[in-house]
Amino acid sequence: LRFINVILNFFTLLIALIILNKFIQNKKIILIFLFIFTFSPSSISSNSIITPEIISLFLYFLMIYLFFTNNNSKKFIFIGAVTAILTYVKPLFLLFPIFLLIVNLLFKIFEFSKKT
Repeated sequence: LRFINVILNFFTLLIALIILNKFIQNKKIILIFLFIFTFSPSSISSNSIITPEIISLFLYFLMIYLFFTNNNSKKFIFIGAVTAILTYVKPLFLLFPIFLLIVNLLFKIFEFSKKT
């Protein structure tokens, strides 16, 4: 089962890299983030034991990736499915759709203010 934790952590880092490349132009900052994320004590300790944090973190990053990549309405179906899975793993993720709504509104406000 440790192998599954390592695989999920790898894909979490891969998704984080894709998300960061989309928003941050400075490659040094991205590498520093990934280094800190990879070698943080909580990340290392959670890889050695079976905890729900690894799968919830993977699904959380997957949800963020889905939110910022596609602009079609089907992405919300996938985000809803990932949220349902996350609810079983970590009930706190029920608040994530509210967070997405706030982030979406803030992006639209800042995008509107840049145009004027």
